[in-house]
Amino acid sequence: MTPRMLREYASSHPGQPTVVCCPHAGGAASFFASWRAVLPAGWGLSALRYPGREDRLAHPMPSTLEALAESAVEEIAALDGRLVLFGHSMGASVAYELALRLEQRGRMPELLVVSARRPSHRLHDNGREHPRTDAELDARLRSLSASMSAFLDEPELRDLVMPAVRADYELVRGYGPTPVRRVGARLLALSGADDDGAGSVRMAEWAQLAEGGFETVEFAGGHFYPVGQEAAVLDAIATRVPTPQSA
Repeated sequence: MTPRMLREYASSHPGQPTVVCCPHAGGAASFFASWRAVLPAGWGLSALRYPGREDRLAHPMPSTLEALAESAVEEIAALDGRLVLFGHSMGASVAYELALRLEQRGRMPELLVVSARRPSHRLHDNGREHPRTDAELDARLRSLSASMSAFLDEPELRDLVMPAVRADYELVRGYGPTPVRRVGARLLALSGADDDGAGSVRMAEWAQLAEGGFETVEFAGGHFYPVGQEAAVLDAIATRVPTPQSA
């Protein structure tokens, strides 16, 4: 039996959208569990269950990021009602690939939200090498947030998460640059003001891929700015999704 790719945290009410969230490299669906408490009224919430972590430890990660998106697209397309896609860091690339595939199936999201990640055709323009060794991965992860450093200092937690991080960075390393493929969905690019790798200037490059309209919003904080600002992030999303009456 093919494992389910989505974990549902809240069901949408009739006429309201479901936000489908794509985690960052090394992340899991549970990263978005706290969003339930601050969801707009009636909205649904689901998140992708990447292989190799939490309750999918025994499942191997697909060999490419495109294949990861392909493995989830039919399940997402089958969801009832309206769709919003949100992807953070590596998850932004996953959400973008999902949006392209959903559009091909006539299931275009109302909004594609990309967070803390440059578009695929510009990923290799910043001169940064992707980490390859465990030491390089450790240094990269610690540079992203202080909480990640505390996590990596716990040997048991480190041993549990590092295999998934390695697998995810293999996908990241092999993804892009690609030809510009524009999406029909409205596109919202979010960033942290202190994120050196994907700040507002770099996130503005997503405009080249947006046919249905484009905006950027910057938040205080670094690469993991959504942590502690979940309500503000969801408010930025909700104000750009039509109400059922005007949809």
